[in-house]
Amino acid sequence: MNSLPEDGRPYFLTDSVTLAASTAGTLSLEIGTGEEFYATHVMFAATSVAFSVTSMVDESNIPFTNADADDPLTGSMFPGTNTSLQEWLALPTPLKIEGGGKLSINVTDTSASQNIVRVVLLGVRRVI
Repeated sequence: MNSLPEDGRPYFLTDSVTLAASTAGTLSLEIGTGEEFYATHVMFAATSVAFSVTSMVDESNIPFTNADADDPLTGSMFPGTNTSLQEWLALPTPLKIEGGGKLSINVTDTSASQNIVRVVLLGVRRVI
């Protein structure tokens, strides 16, 4: 289990993607080469809760979910999806993004209209 570094500082890592009706896009959360990030909480916000997460992988293509297009994580599964940062999903163990790494989250709009999907990871960033 990853533990949180004591010499880090709180950090919000965020990205957003604008999806045209019924299209897919990627949220990309990147960390610089001289740092590392430990996410403890995640929050999604969207114009509409009608979106799906179809994959979540790191820079080595290692998955963080078995969700796919046939069995996605739907937007309604995430707490606070359609609110203003009111509900965070606590991760059972910190999700570590190594220096120079990234977390890519593929999302698909299911609303049949434009949808802006945002993700925020809350955690600890440490310069290495």
